[in-house]
Amino acid sequence: VEQSQIVAQELIRVAILWNEMWHEGLEDASRQFFGENNVEGMFEILEPLHEMINKGAETLQETNFKQQYAKLLSDAYQCCKKYKVTKRITEIEKAWEYYYDVFRKISKQLKYHQNQFELQQISPKLEEYARDLSIAMPGTYKANEDVV
Repeated sequence: VEQSQIVAQELIRVAILWNEMWHEGLEDASRQFFGENNVEGMFEILEPLHEMINKGAETLQETNFKQQYAKLLSDAYQCCKKYKVTKRITEIEKAWEYYYDVFRKISKQLKYHQNQFELQQISPKLEEYARDLSIAMPGTYKANEDVV
């Protein structure tokens, strides 16, 4: 059961990497702000992404993402926090200068890289467990027989 839980968590982790989450999140947040004029909708999208980064990186890929983008994203988030206090739209506009810089860099990264990673970079836990897993494939388990 423990192996199954680790494998499930790690498969979720590698299914969408931080750069992909931020790219999609920034796209959706910009649509909320610029298209819908919905600041709260924008915050609903961006805040969980900022929380994710604040929890810390667990993989080499996440560490690299933080090294590349943490300063810009932190500066943008500070502007958002100032907006919540002052309600000055110029703070949101300044935040979007930072967010757009991150979005542009991630877009370039996604365009020019094949997004092929070594398992060690994106999920060291999965790499460690993948060698000696004893998880039954759905539909193949039979009591008192070897796991397929």
